[in-house]
Amino acid sequence: MANENITIKDLDKVEENLAGMINKSFDKTYQRLDKMDERLERIEIKLENVVYHNEFEILESRVKVLEEALAIKK
Repeated sequence: MANENITIKDLDKVEENLAGMINKSFDKTYQRLDKMDERLERIEIKLENVVYHNEFEILESRVKVLEEALAIKK
């Protein structure tokens, strides 16, 4: 085995490299989270205009009552 001396400069370079790798990793994570936020916002906007099943059933029954009251045939 070769006897290698590690200097403080070497440790600084290793530290900088590790810090850079960690920083890149966090940047990628934040980018992915931003994309997920955008997708969730689009889904929320779409869902705002959706009539939910129970609301639809209530509306359907009210329409049926009105149709019967007005003697409307389908």
